[in-house]
Amino acid sequence: MPRHYSPRWSTRKRGTSRQKGKRFPIKPRRNIKVASVLQTHNPKPLDGHTWQATELGLAQLNPDVHTKIKQTFGTTADYREAGYILPDGTLADFSGKTEGGSAHSRNYDHREVSRALELGDCGIEGTQAMIFVERQGALRFHASKDLSDFLVSFETTQTPTEKQWEKIKQGVRLYSSVNPNFALGYDIYAKDGTRLASEYIEKAKPSDVDKLKQTFMEHKKKEGT
Repeated sequence: MPRHYSPRWSTRKRGTSRQKGKRFPIKPRRNIKVASVLQTHNPKPLDGHTWQATELGLAQLNPDVHTKIKQTFGTTADYREAGYILPDGTLADFSGKTEGGSAHSRNYDHREVSRALELGDCGIEGTQAMIFVERQGALRFHASKDLSDFLVSFETTQTPTEKQWEKIKQGVRLYSSVNPNFALGYDIYAKDGTRLASEYIEKAKPSDVDKLKQTFMEHKKKEGT
């Protein structure tokens, strides 16, 4: 999955009455290295904590970030609607159902997570916001509408929780029982945005998640993060 993976098409949610509801193609973004966004900006408080863009380099968890994501987007039990798997195993609902989006699919771009943070004054918006929440422990996620595959993105600065690994495993168990050709795809990135590993496991089984966990931890150890 590319670092800035987006659906091929999206539906416009803002603009004039004529613009709203129109579908438009999303152009792929070039892979922006994390170092390019580590700048110092005027800090802005977030629930008592003052964040700066330089904190994109930190891996400490702040539950307030995850709470704001839940409050802004809601949660879902449908993997196809999820945009992120949060540290507590919750699936953040990126279907946009409450704003006219269709159910059973992800209709928001991952970068729209910036709406929950409201940290544009700190230079944390769009792609930077996406990287920021990943550094705060959220796993970027996409499940195909036709139940054919999952795509999960990891960064070695993260330490996925057991609840996150179990959530992935539960999904693989569920989807593979419906579709014997179900596939699990993943990318593992270094802190600077370099892709360290990528695999698309066809006919995936729950045990493949355990292998993925081992592979991730090996890369994390090598990176020393």
